[in-house]
Amino acid sequence: MKKVTKLETIVKHTTTKKELYDEIWDISAAGVARKYGIPYTQFLAQIKEASIPIPPSGYWAKLSSGKSVNVIAFTGNPEETIQLAEKIKQISYEEQAEIQVEPESRIIEEQVEIESELNPEIIDTITLGNQTYNYYDRSQLYEEVWDKPVTEVAKKYHVSDNVIRKVCKSLGIPTPPAGYWTKVRSGTKMKKTPLPKGNYLPSKHGLRNSQWIELEKGQTIEEKLNFLEKENLIAVLSVADQILLPDETEKFHSSVTKQRKSIVAWQKAYAKNLKKGRGKYNLDRPPMNADNLSEEGVQRMCRILDALIKALEPFDCQLLPDRACFLIDGEQVGYSFSEAQDKVPHVLTKEENMEMLRYEEEKRLSSYAYKPRIRKYDYHFNGKLSFKLCNERRFRDCKAYQLEDRLGEMIIALYEASEYVRQRRLEYEEAQRKREEEGRLREERKDRYNKEVELTIALLNEAEDFEKATRLRNYICAAEHSMDKDKFSDEWLAWAKGKADWLDPTVALEDDCFGRRNHQKDERGKQLEEKRYWY
Repeated sequence: MKKVTKLETIVKHTTTKKELYDEIWDISAAGVARKYGIPYTQFLAQIKEASIPIPPSGYWAKLSSGKSVNVIAFTGNPEETIQLAEKIKQISYEEQAEIQVEPESRIIEEQVEIESELNPEIIDTITLGNQTYNYYDRSQLYEEVWDKPVTEVAKKYHVSDNVIRKVCKSLGIPTPPAGYWTKVRSGTKMKKTPLPKGNYLPSKHGLRNSQWIELEKGQTIEEKLNFLEKENLIAVLSVADQILLPDETEKFHSSVTKQRKSIVAWQKAYAKNLKKGRGKYNLDRPPMNADNLSEEGVQRMCRILDALIKALEPFDCQLLPDRACFLIDGEQVGYSFSEAQDKVPHVLTKEENMEMLRYEEEKRLSSYAYKPRIRKYDYHFNGKLSFKLCNERRFRDCKAYQLEDRLGEMIIALYEASEYVRQRRLEYEEAQRKREEEGRLREERKDRYNKEVELTIALLNEAEDFEKATRLRNYICAAEHSMDKDKFSDEWLAWAKGKADWLDPTVALEDDCFGRRNHQKDERGKQLEEKRYWY
């Protein structure tokens, strides 16, 4: 006997159909479902029943890239009320005990049945406790992977592209080969591999990565490039969406050609050094990371750079011919290409075999034999390129795509890097301005301090002169009352008073012989000395 599933309905939000329609077309159906805490499949079933149109597949991608989109108009009574509710299965204690011992697959199958009753369409997700599972329908997933790149399909299911490939393999779904989307974007008509018939599973479910939910809340391309003016932003997005790899017979940009010549020249010189066993001795620094690229890697690098600079040149961007650097919006954005290497056991050469034989012979005759230093491994370039920008943004070749398939993303990343460089430059200039301002203030404080020291010393020197003048006047006053008129004559008293006025900084009388006294000097600078010579 089949169990009857009991569902409890919990109303989460009450609104009008028109308000709900506006909300859906403003933040997407998935966003509204998350906002009110309703499972997405249940939410879709309710808005479908209420005849509320939702954006079609690809609507938000076109909108974000600046393309024209079609908005389905609302029909019906805009004031009609709608209640958004969540349906939860009621589980008794007996059923809970059964669930604890039942396999997880059985529980998921029951949840699928419940969700199927709520929504007759194909289920995208299944929520079970705190876990969310993706439901992959074979025919639907086949259409999706041939309609968009696997990386885009993976974003929809909130998993990595490797997970989607594994699911396709388990369901017998063929996927587009490497370079397929590049040829499609260039206008080449490509054949679609038909879905094979056979004893394949019709569907499959798998765990959904909860970390992708955070990525949905991340910045959009428009938010990342909000430093650009609206017109420039639309133009950049348009170029990024339409950029193509130039034909192999097409001539390289002049800056790319100059870079390639310098790389090839260095690699030839390095190859000659290797034959002589000299390595990089007496060579200049490898231009454009030339020591980490093979000949094929250099050719691919040049084609990628050629595509990027030809797409960016209308925006007054440049590729510096003598440096691994783009000039974007006046900022120098550094980049580097590198090629991965495979580590393989070293195969002895004829000369190395002879050295080992000589060593074995010498070792047999003497314990002081010197073993030749021969490397254990060789490293061979494997063709997997990596493109890195100065802000640590990196693009790598992988099974899903090559660098040539991500030219549009590279353009966006280059503009992001230019803003990163601009912000770092402004921060450096502001820090430099603060350092200069602090230095200027320190100099002002030092000058003010030194001036104060100078004035204070001068004041103390003047006070010393004043004290001397006061002592001298006291002496003159006593001399005036002295009985020794021969020594303290009127002439002498007048002369002594003149010297007191000459010493006193408050009078500062000019002396006929000594001139004016510099009262601000120290005692040594004002000391009277006899002159041995007179000029």
